[in-house]
Amino acid sequence: SPSPAQKQPGPSVHYRGAMLANMCWLAWNEHKYAESTGYGRSALQSWEPERVPYAFRWLALFPLLAMSTASNDERASIEYAAALLVENQQRLEAPLTRAIESQLSNARERPGTFDASLILRAARQYHYL
Repeated sequence: SPSPAQKQPGPSVHYRGAMLANMCWLAWNEHKYAESTGYGRSALQSWEPERVPYAFRWLALFPLLAMSTASNDERASIEYAAALLVENQQRLEAPLTRAIESQLSNARERPGTFDASLILRAARQYHYL
């Protein structure tokens, strides 16, 4: 049977996820994409919604979005973009939020028209990447 500490995630889960997300960004910035993807996915896994509500998942989501876009993985790009707007996330700047919402709407209404480069451009403008 799990101990009470295992049942209730503590602040260390947030810190571990943030560390992994920062490692994701560092590896992405150094063009170590496989390593970056591993760190980013591990960060997201540590913050699973049912386990830990964490408002700064964008730390991992933006580099993952950049890499999925570069590898033409539209399904993953849409998934990462949508995760940026879930309820328990830090609110992003309005123009960035509008870019994400617009591209997600395009993807729903006209499959194959999702253009993450517009989201990534706004993310860079507001220093998320």
